[in-house]
Amino acid sequence: MKRREVFKVFIGLGIGILILTVAFFAFLGWNAYEHYHAKYIDVKKIQFEYADLTEKLTQYPQLKKVMEMPNCEMSLNEFFKLKDELGKIRHFRIGEKYYEITLYDGIVVQRLDDVDCKETECKELYFLKEKLADVDERRVKVVKAGENVESIDDSIKGVMEGRYDIVALNGFILTNTSRKELYKAKEFEGGIIKFKGECYKVFAESKVFLKEPYYSPTNCREVSEWALSNYPTLESAIEIASKNGEASLKTQPEEWERTFDFMQNMGCSCIEVNGSYYEIGFATA
Repeated sequence: MKRREVFKVFIGLGIGILILTVAFFAFLGWNAYEHYHAKYIDVKKIQFEYADLTEKLTQYPQLKKVMEMPNCEMSLNEFFKLKDELGKIRHFRIGEKYYEITLYDGIVVQRLDDVDCKETECKELYFLKEKLADVDERRVKVVKAGENVESIDDSIKGVMEGRYDIVALNGFILTNTSRKELYKAKEFEGGIIKFKGECYKVFAESKVFLKEPYYSPTNCREVSEWALSNYPTLESAIEIASKNGEASLKTQPEEWERTFDFMQNMGCSCIEVNGSYYEIGFATA
């Protein structure tokens, strides 16, 4: 009797293990099936607004110099003229070339080692002492000497976006100021102020950072509606992204591969359709 019971137990365990094994391989098979069939085409609309300065380049003689020697100074007058021209636009075009631009203006205060320096007798610069007074209480981003342009550019954008109030660059302190204050500092550039026993030399800065955008009309390939009709999922995703900004649609493996090959043959991941630009991506589950 006991042997029968033991035998039944072993049979039960064997059946249980068999069921678990079958379930495990069924799960693996289902995952493999899903992985093969879960193919997605992702489309994101690229918001590429730019100003065409091709015909206006003569109005900005120093901008041409900046294009040849990126990240250099520009006079305050031309700087603010360009800033007003662009407004919130971050890109501009000269001929067939496109640029991403960051404009930064501020007053640079350099700490001096000579504590016996003579303060400039100028009441116009006294407002800077108030700005120095609350440096410790504000969000400071330190950019070390030798960091690349992209790092400095990102830090300055952080000020513009409100992530930082001050950027300390190579021992300098750059503070956001009004145009009126900036012109005051420019008038007395090189002047000295004293604050808490320390001496500081004052400079006015108007700087332009340029770099080539990752996506631009020059590196996006134009695709006609007729060509797009051969790839219905991509066509549908672009139609949705044109309204909502982005889309991700599941498609059959065969069409996913055909569409992938189509983009590969074009040699880019950005296409232009009816004057709008889209980044195309391919994903699997």
